[in-house]
Amino acid sequence: MESSKLKKKSLIIGIFLFTLVQLSRAQASSSSFDLVIINGHIIDGTGSPWYSGDIGIRGGRIVAIGKLSDAQRARTIDVHGWQHDRDYGRG
Repeated sequence: MESSKLKKKSLIIGIFLFTLVQLSRAQASSSSFDLVIINGHIIDGTGSPWYSGDIGIRGGRIVAIGKLSDAQRARTIDVHGWQHDRDYGRG
């Protein structure tokens, strides 16, 4: 009897989590950005190595980081091969 209740709860939790994942994927793919910066090296400041990715900007704010190749956008900047020194432009 306990095993049956546990299986039922596990199934409900599994369906709930699956639904959440699907909803978040749908929301991310339907997002429209003002600007997507593609092919960048993302450095998150945690000491982890950089990784390749894209940055989605809407309303002057970064709203997504990751693989955004399918996202709708008004403008794209490809930064493949660009280098930027964080002190560039400082007096």
